[in-house]
Amino acid sequence: MIRAPGVNPKTIGHVKGVHVGKTFESRQECSAYGVHAPWQAGIHGTAEDGAYSVVLSGGYPDDVDHGDFITYGSGDKKGWEGEQTSDQQWTMGNMALKRSFELKRPVRVIRGAGLGSRYAPAEGYRYDGLYMVVKAERSVGKQGFMMCKFEFSRLPHQPPLPTPGLTLVDTKKRKRTRREGDDDSSSSEEEWFAEPVASSSSVQVEDIRPPRQKSRAGPQSALMKKVQSKAVTHMRRFKLENPVAKRPVTKAFKVKAESDARCPLVPLVDPNLKEEDNDD
Repeated sequence: MIRAPGVNPKTIGHVKGVHVGKTFESRQECSAYGVHAPWQAGIHGTAEDGAYSVVLSGGYPDDVDHGDFITYGSGDKKGWEGEQTSDQQWTMGNMALKRSFELKRPVRVIRGAGLGSRYAPAEGYRYDGLYMVVKAERSVGKQGFMMCKFEFSRLPHQPPLPTPGLTLVDTKKRKRTRREGDDDSSSSEEEWFAEPVASSSSVQVEDIRPPRQKSRAGPQSALMKKVQSKAVTHMRRFKLENPVAKRPVTKAFKVKAESDARCPLVPLVDPNLKEEDNDD
């Protein structure tokens, strides 16, 4: 495959035009997009600039993948699928990762289907964003040889990784079960390994609330208040003059003692009452 013009795989950080979560069918396609240039080597970088990118495709028992946190190491092996045969030194790609640790530069991480991790894609390769090398050391691995081990931590403010789904072994079992004719009504494998979406903070939600109606300010408002005030005044007078109403006596009124038990309440003239509120 021919690399697009202007694409430089020797870039520290994101490659222009490639978003986090983009998938690729092969290592050749990864190289064409400039995400990871080598077709076979798992580490791309130099001892001067540090590492540009790393492909995680499995093969070492010391590798641990927790999504945002990765333990990665490599040693000399018999080919790509053989066991480690000698101690590993600070050379080539491992020296590049050590340089990234010293310079505190981010590294592009690409996961392959062969990784066997719950965070690996179902097939092909996927660009999972930028990670920082937070630890670089040389220690004895599980196979008894010296290994250069690195710990990666994913940088914040990136699209989230796909929801952890099936491992590579579980995926193979599931495909075998489907070939035997079993009906599986659960979600498809593509749903388990769906591409990440943008964070909720970057999504603009349309406001569907109805617009607030403007109040009708003007002469009618003052007139309405005056009418309501008169209505309240007349209602109070009606209740006070009604002999059935049982209201407590206040300072504004005087009870006229009469022989009849149903004596009405006789209101006094309220000095605070405006002339316009008096009945004609």
